[in-house]
Amino acid sequence: MRVAIVASSFHPQRGRLERRVEQLATGLAGRGVEVEILTQGPVRSMLNRGERITMRRFSTAVGPWRFAVSPKLWEQLRVTSDAFDVVDVHTRHTALALAVARTRVRQLVFTPGTTMDVFLGRPYARASRAFIASAARIICYSELQRDLLCDTLSGTAERTHVVPDGVDLEALRAARPFTTPGIVVLAVDRLDRSTWARRAIAAMPSLDPEFRLVVVGDGPARNQLVAYAADLRISPRVQFAGAVPDPVLYRWLQTARVVVTLAGQGGSGSQVTEARAAGASVVASDLPIHREAAERPGGGRVIFVASPGSPLDVADAIDEAARVSVLPRADGLSVPGHSWESVVDSTWMLYRELIGAGLPPGRESGAGDLVGLAGQMPAERGDAAASRLNGARGWR
Repeated sequence: MRVAIVASSFHPQRGRLERRVEQLATGLAGRGVEVEILTQGPVRSMLNRGERITMRRFSTAVGPWRFAVSPKLWEQLRVTSDAFDVVDVHTRHTALALAVARTRVRQLVFTPGTTMDVFLGRPYARASRAFIASAARIICYSELQRDLLCDTLSGTAERTHVVPDGVDLEALRAARPFTTPGIVVLAVDRLDRSTWARRAIAAMPSLDPEFRLVVVGDGPARNQLVAYAADLRISPRVQFAGAVPDPVLYRWLQTARVVVTLAGQGGSGSQVTEARAAGASVVASDLPIHREAAERPGGGRVIFVASPGSPLDVADAIDEAARVSVLPRADGLSVPGHSWESVVDSTWMLYRELIGAGLPPGRESGAGDLVGLAGQMPAERGDAAASRLNGARGWR
């Protein structure tokens, strides 16, 4: 079997989507599958990540222009799509998903990197619906997201499967906490224009001096956040750890008394699950995806705050969470089927089933709609010139 995993981003960036792609590629390769990761970024590169894994990164910049979808990535997949039995798209962006569907791949699988309410919301609702109609299978991270999709779009129930993110309990148990003073509050997020880490920083002046915030993650907003912490005069109490590999993240999870996840939309239940598995208390924005994760048995306590809530509300929740008795680390949650091995197994079986199946009803008509929608997609970055170039060169 040959599988292409198209990812909107990949290492050195680190986040839920990137981790899932890496775990899936490694697990599939261990089962004898030839895997090619196609991703995009500022610099083009190619890397053999193992005997059966090849990663190709395509630049999103052409001269002075930046694209929502790399024209070279689209062209590469258009030329080579027949070589793959399955193409699985992991993305937060409708533009990339729609571009992949236009290449007429054999069997298209869609694994959204954000919640369905975001993916199906304006201004991309029509394009998202057309892309989902063209997908042979859709993999949701949670029952909640599957139900939302099926309630919104008819005819998707038979094609939609739930495969939650994995939790590496063994690695969590093996991790050793850092030796640090005070009460550690951990925030893990991609530091871009939509980051919620700013809310965690804003709460720090209202907390006792013994509280320290560790921000794991990196991105273009990092310097702004560093300056923001300096403006609040709390720089000594805020540590920016950068993007770290999983073993280091697990050490921080073992160190933290409280883990915060304050997304305003498109949040991930996996952060709540992983923090609870480490025995930490969690302060989470009041989103359905977070409540679903909090309802699973075992693990640390979860305290919800309104989204958005004031810095004082967040500080009060952190202070309350820190007073909760700490559970034995990594012994609080043991939910069957939530290992990364089970994620790979479920996805692999889905691929194998799909190769022997025909196109689902309505797929041909959905794919046809993509032609008319290609030129209507707004630029992901709001750049009118880039939008025109995407229509002229990135989609056709």
